[in-house]
Amino acid sequence: MSDDESGKASIKGLKTLKTTGEGGTKLDFEEFKDKISNYFVHNKDNGADIAHLVTEREDPVFKEPVEPSAAEAKKTIALKRYERQCKVFFEREEEYERNKKTLFSFVWENVSEETQDLIMTRVGYEQANTHKNRKWLLKNLHSIVEDFDDKKHIILSLNDQLEKMVKIRQGNMTASSRSVTRCAISARLSLFCTK
Repeated sequence: MSDDESGKASIKGLKTLKTTGEGGTKLDFEEFKDKISNYFVHNKDNGADIAHLVTEREDPVFKEPVEPSAAEAKKTIALKRYERQCKVFFEREEEYERNKKTLFSFVWENVSEETQDLIMTRVGYEQANTHKNRKWLLKNLHSIVEDFDDKKHIILSLNDQLEKMVKIRQGNMTASSRSVTRCAISARLSLFCTK
């Protein structure tokens, strides 16, 4: 299966990025970006350009070759060097455009349906999807992820922390769902009684 057909098949170990409600975290998002960046760096020509786009959420700047001066233009070697630099410059731009198309499908196919739903509700989604705008997708995905820890209701956050504490206190014993549920219910009741 080619890279353009399926991102999941091509990036080994890439986990589906999930929302907070599904158990996703900011750390998951950082790992998600790292896996995609590393894939492009190691498997694509000029993949570092895509890694820059993923991490910085902006296009890299390509330095155009400088034309030789009139005196240098008379030298064959200067002209050959300039032609070679131009060829490399144009190949890099073309490769970057091809890799950006692959990037959009990698990101889209490796986020959960709930995350996709959140992205689709954002202003500009229709146009971004039509043009496969990678920068728009990454920026909106980043803004959704930035809210990961802030979106969860305080009671749910406390419940999660309490569950972790109960599991830690039980040590090597496996946390029974019954004891976790009992502790969670008593904690919720005590929270509501104090209000």
